[in-house]
Amino acid sequence: MPQENVFSQPQETPAAQAADTQEPKPPTVTIFQEQAAKASKVLDDLTAEIPGYHDDLSIEGLLARRVAPPEFVDRAVSVIENVGPLSPDDVNYVTDTRTDQQFNEAFKPFLKQVLGFADRLGLMTRVKDARAGRGALRIYHMAKRLAKNPNNAQLLVHVEGLRLSIRRRKSKRAAPASPKKGGAIAA
Repeated sequence: MPQENVFSQPQETPAAQAADTQEPKPPTVTIFQEQAAKASKVLDDLTAEIPGYHDDLSIEGLLARRVAPPEFVDRAVSVIENVGPLSPDDVNYVTDTRTDQQFNEAFKPFLKQVLGFADRLGLMTRVKDARAGRGALRIYHMAKRLAKNPNNAQLLVHVEGLRLSIRRRKSKRAAPASPKKGGAIAA
């Protein structure tokens, strides 16, 4: 009679099985998601209008460094505007220099504002993340207390799911000092 191979699977507890099936469902669309999408669209529309925004600057960006202070650039452009071209073949770079200077003058205050906005938005997201975490911990501890009551047995599944998802990282303890070369340990 041939022998059958029987493999057993580890059995999960009913609480663990229920915790796996009851994942939190994300809300449909929140007001914040609508606001973020609207801001993203405005930013996309704005960048589409800025000349050169989508140009490939990967190589030029690596080599970009300021070779002259802004005051020097202002004076050089002023010389060309007041005197005229210094040679017949300098028309293109004079126009480019003037255009680049105007771009910088126009967008530096805006850049400062956008960076301030990004810093503020980053701070707001960190604060809201911390608040949400503290609120979730309060909910977890409240649910743990309530689950001790036999009338609230349905909470046990949720508390188990929360417990599994909150597993904190274990701190790395200092490794014992290794002996010095030669294998001898100082006494």
